[in-house]
Amino acid sequence: MTTTPVRSRTVESMGTVFSFTWTPPGADVDAALAAAAARLAAVDEVFSTWKPDSPLSRIRRGELREEDRPDVAAVLDRCRELRELSAGWFDPWAAPGGVDPTGMVKGWATAQACSLLGAAGVTAGLVNGGGDVATLPGAGPDGSPGWRVGVR
Repeated sequence: MTTTPVRSRTVESMGTVFSFTWTPPGADVDAALAAAAARLAAVDEVFSTWKPDSPLSRIRRGELREEDRPDVAAVLDRCRELRELSAGWFDPWAAPGGVDPTGMVKGWATAQACSLLGAAGVTAGLVNGGGDVATLPGAGPDGSPGWRVGVR
């Protein structure tokens, strides 16, 4: 079995570390990583509960309405669906201080970052956003189908 060299980089965003791991397909990964980092930063600017001027923080304080921000409204609509699907086990409205969708947002942002790698031509890789993992479907570094991911 042939082993393909594995490359990796990390990006700090949303109060955690996002690690990008891929096997080089000859794509321009640097541009894709820059786009992914920019997307993560943009998501953090909108959905941070720690940044007082983020739209989510302003909604939590009642200074902004959910419908004033279609991007936030779409995420909160998905959170409502997840609350229903989980029979209330996932409930961003149960958080102290107001709605906190970050339990869904980090995974959602991780998937978006992974998609940006795929759009740049990376066919095999994964993104780990502080425990939320998204993968691209290509062969793993040892040539086997997919990537082996361990959960501890």
